[in-house]
Amino acid sequence: MSSPIPLKVGILLLSAGVQLMDVAPVDMLGMLSKDYVQACQLPEHLVAKALNIEYYFINETGDGPNQMTGGFKVAVT
Repeated sequence: MSSPIPLKVGILLLSAGVQLMDVAPVDMLGMLSKDYVQACQLPEHLVAKALNIEYYFINETGDGPNQMTGGFKVAVT
């Protein structure tokens, strides 16, 4: 059974420039989340083991959005 207490993940976006591939591994972690497992319509016994995950995109100033490579912008939460 997954924990009711969410795993809180902070992604630091530095002003020196962040490449999209720098934050891509977070997507792999997201594949363990309850939302993702439910969206994949996996069996209930797997959904029960999925994690509750909260993501926070942060930078030095708290201002956003943060510019990344490829013209991608991330909202600072």
